[in-house]
Amino acid sequence: MGRLSRRKWLSSVAGMALASVAIGQTKTLPKRPLGRPGVQVPILGVGCGSAFMAMSDDEAEKYLRKALELGLTYWDTAHSYGGGNSEIRLGRILKTERAKVFLATKTADRTYDGAMRQIELSLKRLQTDRIDLIQMHDWRPNDDPVAIGRKDGVLTALRKLRDEKVVRFIGLTGHTTAEGMRKVLELYDDIDTVLMPVNPAQPEFEEQIIPVAKKKGIAVLALKVLGRASLLKRADASTLIRYAWSAPISVAVIGMTGLTILETNYQLALSFEPMDETERKNLRQKLRAMREHLPYLAADYRDGHVV
Repeated sequence: MGRLSRRKWLSSVAGMALASVAIGQTKTLPKRPLGRPGVQVPILGVGCGSAFMAMSDDEAEKYLRKALELGLTYWDTAHSYGGGNSEIRLGRILKTERAKVFLATKTADRTYDGAMRQIELSLKRLQTDRIDLIQMHDWRPNDDPVAIGRKDGVLTALRKLRDEKVVRFIGLTGHTTAEGMRKVLELYDDIDTVLMPVNPAQPEFEEQIIPVAKKKGIAVLALKVLGRASLLKRADASTLIRYAWSAPISVAVIGMTGLTILETNYQLALSFEPMDETERKNLRQKLRAMREHLPYLAADYRDGHVV
């Protein structure tokens, strides 16, 4: 997120943050069940992609330690983020604090052997012997849902790792094809989570995926809540985050650029009040046209990298 976007973020949520400081002294961080697995997670997750990678190593360490102090224990990374440096940064904290964190990472390889190699390296970087949630990363329209379940497919690898208790849960992520992700969830009965956009400019994800997830007991996890800052041109950050939390999700995974925004969003979580469906509908109508401006829908977009 650039300076102007960061300024706009801060100005849009500062008032709410200050108003909720007193509340935050007596309230506890809201948690929700992670769908079928039944574990409880904070409604605010720490995204360790591009915003996180824009920090220096020292800033990143202070940021993660502050997150733990605040009780923000859901950490989301990926094998590819920052060329692997995101996982390395988390590993420096996890080597002593692993028990406090619900750890989610991802593999983008669609094959059995490739996924196994990536996850083996991820475990070394993360300095742990277990991952709470392993996710098939960045599902695209040309991916084959049948192939991943074959003997040489990634899902077979993840199932084996789950059987061996190296991973606890299996998930799917993506931000470009609601239809494609829905087909995967319909085809398989042992996917625990789906990480997808929950913002007013991409209502097709809520419309197509949430009914399937509800039917199968799959936890919905939100990403791209701010449309990678592009939606801040038409709505403030607090409204967009509240929109996401008002959907039937377990956690909103948000990339935050530093301690100030981390603490501000923490206060937003403490003071959260659900948005009614009329307000959510009006917001979708207002921002639907912004879909064509979402930067992560560009063909050359690389998830989790500083641009």
